Amino acid sequence: MNNKNYADFIIDQLVEDPDFQRWVLDPTTEDLLFWQEFLVEAPGQLEKITEARRMVLERHGRSGEAELPTDRKSAMHRRLVQNVRQERSRKRRRVLSLSAAASVLLLILAGLYFWQSGLPTDDNQLLVITTPYGQTEKAELPDGSVVILNANSRLSYYEHWETGADREVWLEGEAHFTVEPKPATGAKFLVNTSDLSVKVLGTVFNVYARSQGTRVTLEEGKVTLELKEVPEDRSIVEMQPGDQVRFSARTQEFSDEEVDATAKNSWKDGIIIFDGITLGELGGIITETFGMEVTFKDEQRSRQTITGAGPADDLDLLIQNVEKALKINIIQQDSLLIFN
Repeated sequence: MNNKNYADFIIDQLVEDPDFQRWVLDPTTEDLLFWQEFLVEAPGQLEKITEARRMVLERHGRSGEAELPTDRKSAMHRRLVQNVRQERSRKRRRVLSLSAAASVLLLILAGLYFWQSGLPTDDNQLLVITTPYGQTEKAELPDGSVVILNANSRLSYYEHWETGADREVWLEGEAHFTVEPKPATGAKFLVNTSDLSVKVLGTVFNVYARSQGTRVTLEEGKVTLELKEVPEDRSIVEMQPGDQVRFSARTQEFSDEEVDATAKNSWKDGIIIFDGITLGELGGIITETFGMEVTFKDEQRSRQTITGAGPADDLDLLIQNVEKALKINIIQQDSLLIFN
């Protein structure tokens, strides 16, 4: 879907597009976030998207869901344009603030999707926190739980959580959670990734969710994982403190091991701990955290291991630490690192 140039599509092409139809009729979290970003970048496409959506709903006998009142749609459109202009005027890399993200998502998710499901469109906005390369962010969630979002990550959640209802967030990237228990109501806390859902009552844990799969590391308490796209008898995994579970729905690869959870989650304190990892694995961390491409002089170099630590927010100092520890030379050429 991301490879399609929807800005060039005419309305009829949108109506026939399977990915567009899925977003209108039965959207995934990825669909919602994709169209959020599309309309932030191209607010002039709103009328075309709205008309194509109306036609898809009408085709499937759901025409009554298609229209917001005109005054509400116009107001939401003005808010989108205003927020986009404000963000662009800052002349920096776009990282949506909570207020801007809420306004944009109110338009796209509440305005173009949630009114069809009967959910409130004014009172409960979907918020998005995003972090650029090399930076982390700490935030308090509506229930008082605390999340630290690692670099190059995105967390989505609703602004208001109903008392007694389960609390739910969606993660792409990596985040560390300290969940506020709710013993009076027993409300669960759910973290959704593309591979699995993490269900807890009150605990401390870390979730890593990127293209190669999802990794959950439990520090305190107890969590239940619900794996996606696996047989039902293998879909539930119970974790204890010190457990680390890795899973990918795409490859169906699964592993469970005991680790030093504090060391594994040290990034939240601004430190990357190298506990005997290979330089190839370190290269992957550098790419995810700092957005740098990493290459090696030869295959043997990539298999060399390293033990130690380095800063999670200072690439130059991290490189210096690795060079000193292994007595090697690392060359930086723009966005490329070469391990000699």
